Amino acid sequence: VESNSIKFPESELICVMAKFGDIPVYKRVILFMIIVFIPMFARFIPLSLFNSRVMEYLVALSKKVAHMRKTEGVRRNDFLQLMVEHQDDSNAPSDDVIKVKTVTVGENGETKQKVFLSEDTVTAQSILFLIAGYETSSTLLMFASYQLSLNVDIQDKLRAHVNEILDKHGGKCTYEALQDMSYLEMVLNETLRMHPSVARVDRHCTLDYTLPDTNIVIRAGESVNVPIMGLHYDPKYYPDPYKFDPDRFLPEEKAKRSPYVFLPFGAGPRNCIGNTTWIFSEMSENK
Repeated sequence: VESNSIKFPESELICVMAKFGDIPVYKRVILFMIIVFIPMFARFIPLSLFNSRVMEYLVALSKKVAHMRKTEGVRRNDFLQLMVEHQDDSNAPSDDVIKVKTVTVGENGETKQKVFLSEDTVTAQSILFLIAGYETSSTLLMFASYQLSLNVDIQDKLRAHVNEILDKHGGKCTYEALQDMSYLEMVLNETLRMHPSVARVDRHCTLDYTLPDTNIVIRAGESVNVPIMGLHYDPKYYPDPYKFDPDRFLPEEKAKRSPYVFLPFGAGPRNCIGNTTWIFSEMSENK
């Protein structure tokens, strides 16, 4: 898909994505309350947080792109390519989103188990990746610009830092140049601390667990709510938390606190996949 959204902000894909959350506010409120307080009933409610026509467009687009890559041999170094290469093409009816099959590898007949994804799984994950990174990225850029406008000294320091790094790399914003922009990363991290995309994250307990040094037991089946906003503004970890201070993310400052008090992407094996991709996307746009 060649949206070329920078030069053509009115491209079809951009116009469609601008409407993906275009549903009445009351429907959002009702569905949100159901998801939070009675999640077991959410699947039975004929409501969606997203515009149904937009979702239909994205489903068709995702399947079309995946089919094109398989039939025309088009390859790209991206998330979708990884899923397409592990898609199950047997067309056998199944409700499984993931299948494990034994396949033959090498000339000696050696076998190994390989994971395959259903077409619906590939489609759903492609759309999720697009939606989850669309509004969150623009919101981060907005808040970063807002904070820099309020803190001109930090803005000047950041501009000088970026120009210095670009000069070092021949005026080109390369992968290596982005890796050297440490202060820009600090500015973005401080923006995420003050303005995280989500205020909390929930986890479902699978085994009984006793919190260290307490008598508090989290039982299997119970849900745990982690207050991201509360952690990010706790003066115990971030002195003067309402002050925009990128120096909080200097290596020596980060070493003084637990990594689990900065959770813009969650943590653990189920953290947001954007944790490994956001920084280069945002830094390249901020330059």
